[in-house]
Amino acid sequence: MSTTASDGIKTMFAYRFKPDSVDPVKEEVSVPTIASDEVLVQVLASGVCHSDLSVLNPNNPVNHAMKSALRAPGFTMGHEGAGKRS
Repeated sequence: MSTTASDGIKTMFAYRFKPDSVDPVKEEVSVPTIASDEVLVQVLASGVCHSDLSVLNPNNPVNHAMKSALRAPGFTMGHEGAGKRS
C-alpha cells in the first residue's frame, strides 16, 4: 500500500539545480508516494550545506561524472531538514 500527504496535498515546491541554469530554480513537484514502512515528512526548514554547494561550483574538484549525474534531470537542493510527519 502507498500513500501521499495526509492532508491531500499533491504538489510541493523545491529548489532544484537544472543543467541549463547557473542558480537553483524553484519548481513545483509532486509530493512523493511512500510505502507502508516509510514516513512522509513535511519539511519546514532545510539547510544547503557544503556538499550541495560543491555541485554548483564549477571550480570544485568533485568528479565531473558525479556532477553530471546529480544535475540531470534535476537535483533537489538541501538535505539537512527539519519538519513534521505528514
